[in-house]
Amino acid sequence: LQAKPAHPVNPTMAQFNFVPPPEEQAYYAALFEAADGTGAGVLAGREAVAFLAQSGVPMDTLKTIWTLVDAHPKTSSLDLRKFANAVRLIQLHQNGQRPVDASLGAPSGVVLRPALFDGVSGVSVPLPGQGGSGGGGPPPPQQQAPQQAPPMQPQPMQQAPPTPQPSDNSNTALTAQDPYAAPPPPQQQQQPPMQQPMQQQQQQMQMQQAPPTPQPSDNSNTALTAQDPYAASPSDLSRYAVLFPQYANAADGYLYGPEAVALFSKSGADQPALRSIWTMVDADPVDNRLDPLEFALAMHLIVCVTKKGLPVPPGGALPPSLRAVKDRAAAAARGGGQGGGPQQGGQPLPPVPPSPAQQMGGGPGQGHGPPPPMMPGMGVAPPSPM
Repeated sequence: LQAKPAHPVNPTMAQFNFVPPPEEQAYYAALFEAADGTGAGVLAGREAVAFLAQSGVPMDTLKTIWTLVDAHPKTSSLDLRKFANAVRLIQLHQNGQRPVDASLGAPSGVVLRPALFDGVSGVSVPLPGQGGSGGGGPPPPQQQAPQQAPPMQPQPMQQAPPTPQPSDNSNTALTAQDPYAAPPPPQQQQQPPMQQPMQQQQQQMQMQQAPPTPQPSDNSNTALTAQDPYAASPSDLSRYAVLFPQYANAADGYLYGPEAVALFSKSGADQPALRSIWTMVDADPVDNRLDPLEFALAMHLIVCVTKKGLPVPPGGALPPSLRAVKDRAAAAARGGGQGGGPQQGGQPLPPVPPSPAQQMGGGPGQGHGPPPPMMPGMGVAPPSPM
């Protein structure tokens, strides 16, 4: 697809006759249904472009694919047959292969992975062989439940020891896949049950002699949270700041509108809410782009709205706690970072990763033209098809 197929297929002389194999027909049909948001049974140009771009295939290659499949006749749209041909060509490209004939077959002996579309395959559309599962890839191995200690005989005035709980790493896996996942609650360490009767008696005597010692909890921001439900802990901001380099522009280390639209829209928040959040964080100054701290604040507000059920902060301005975070960061930048950096709740904020331009010794935005319009694509018709 990048140059010429191994056995060239002339789109003006031959028509593709690809038919998905039986084990993938349901997958192809589900992808088409996911792309056909209007339920019209045919994908208009903008719909097709928006969906196929989620494959990660370069736009020039997608243009070639469009030209090949939208023929005999050319309609500037994709029905199910044309869509299946396009997905098959994308599948071959993602697997590093080229079609060998008009049926879009793979070279002999090559087993192809299914075509993958970001945010769709394995999420809203199960992969072939997954059945009704929504997760990507094969299901994780089942964790063996920890062995329970044999039941102990009840004794007077003795409290039952805490039952050890199985380790739950679901939040960790979800956070790795979903940048909008809410932070997991703190885990309290469970004490193993006593094994020997002598140890049980000693524990009983200690419980009778001394009152229980209150366990420390990580509530350093309790007062702030009680006053401002949008308050972010340093660990929250650090978690989002780590994601920033994956989406920032490699040239100057900022996140611009198109990339922000693509990422933030995956959260499920509606367009007016995303526009409001962008306006809040891209302020003082308004430069139509996000630095690492502004990105972390935006991600935190999106999680507050989509995961915690909070409304978009009123007034079109950052909540007080987040405004204070940004003000302290700006003051630290003006002061050359003296004084240990900005603080929140008595704790230092997480370090903000330097932009690639700063790492090479250049200032942000050097050698670039004016920033693009604010949040293009939000409420504005997408560009015409390829």
